[in-house]
Amino acid sequence: HELQIDLGSKDGIAPGTRLILYRHHKSNYEQIGFEQDLPRKVLGEMIVFNVQDSTATGRIIQSYHFVEVGDQVEVR
Repeated sequence: HELQIDLGSKDGIAPGTRLILYRHHKSNYEQIGFEQDLPRKVLGEMIVFNVQDSTATGRIIQSYHFVEVGDQVEVR
């Protein structure tokens, strides 16, 4: 599967860059009485093959969970 991210060459992304896909979780106030950050959930890994100034397109090369709009990336 391919996906587009909102980072590009101006952010240091280049063809061949490997990125970790992840999601931040926050606990629900109603469940535990206060809000807290929980460890992030790693969703998979992608490799970039096309880069513009502010966007990049890559292919998912490892997937553990579905990726959704709003998930985050980090350079590996």
